[in-house]
Amino acid sequence: MAELIVRYLHFIGLFFLFATLAVEYVLISPELSRPQLRKLARVDSI
Repeated sequence: MAELIVRYLHFIGLFFLFATLAVEYVLISPELSRPQLRKLARVDSI
């Protein structure tokens, strides 16, 4: 049972990491405004 929980947590963690990287990719641009910097900082803190 514990092995199953670890597998699911690992799977959820993988999706969470992918989602975080996707959001950062969308937010990063050559010129960042102050609101974009705040959003990026919020995402990076996760």
